[in-house]
Amino acid sequence: MKRARRMLAVLMIAVLCCTGFAFAAAAAIVSPAQNTIVYSDSLLISVKVTEPKTVQVALYEEKEKSGENLVSVDVSGFADTDLAAISNPADGVKKYTSVAIGEAATYRCETTLGFYTKQISDIKPGLYRVQVGTLNQDGSTSEVVQSYVAVKVKPVEEKTDLFKPTQTGALQFLQTLLKNIFR
Repeated sequence: MKRARRMLAVLMIAVLCCTGFAFAAAAAIVSPAQNTIVYSDSLLISVKVTEPKTVQVALYEEKEKSGENLVSVDVSGFADTDLAAISNPADGVKKYTSVAIGEAATYRCETTLGFYTKQISDIKPGLYRVQVGTLNQDGSTSEVVQSYVAVKVKPVEEKTDLFKPTQTGALQFLQTLLKNIFR
């Protein structure tokens, strides 16, 4: 009886662990991180594929209407919570128009682990969406994973000169010592 209970417990644990992995998505967006803010003029898109599948990777800029034109979303006041709200739309969340940036790339993974990586340069500040679709044999999309990225202007950093001539005391002594050592 004890042995049967142990076998049943081991079997239950194995079944629970296996089903958890069976329902995991074949593709996951590694970079940029899920619903994040980036201070850069380029994006590194990296996708991890954990099954022998074909995925399609696309980048969209989300735009809003201003009169007759579509303009970039002003993300200067965005926080992580705003991106989370956009990714899980509900009533009252603003809807945007998606504009494709370049062609969607197709990547075929032949093994149980593969990575697709692409650098996109000259990105303007705005709201972007990375979308990865897993393709079936007939070319239809079976599952879609997406992530929003707010690209902001990089804040200007104030440069500090380590060896200012106005330093006094111990800092002046250290500066002189370092200059003499590395001369």
